[in-house]
Amino acid sequence: AGAPGVGDGFVCNIGTGLETSVNELYAAMAMAAGVSADAVHAPARAGELARSCLDPTLAGKVLDWTPETDLATGVAATLAWFAERDA
Repeated sequence: AGAPGVGDGFVCNIGTGLETSVNELYAAMAMAAGVSADAVHAPARAGELARSCLDPTLAGKVLDWTPETDLATGVAATLAWFAERDA
């Protein structure tokens, strides 16, 4: 992302700016893991967010950062990292 020292102590959202549903996240995770089982839905837990979308605009301005990885690619890379680490 940005140069070392830029934005030290600064807190901001790192995300795509696109809302992702739990169903979309499950589909990406299942695809990456080679799982064909349908998602199991349950009632929302108390305090659970119904919607969320992280806006990366401030990260772009302060850290010169822009999202480059789509959900499916990021989930697959994360799964591969954990598999390699735990091997």
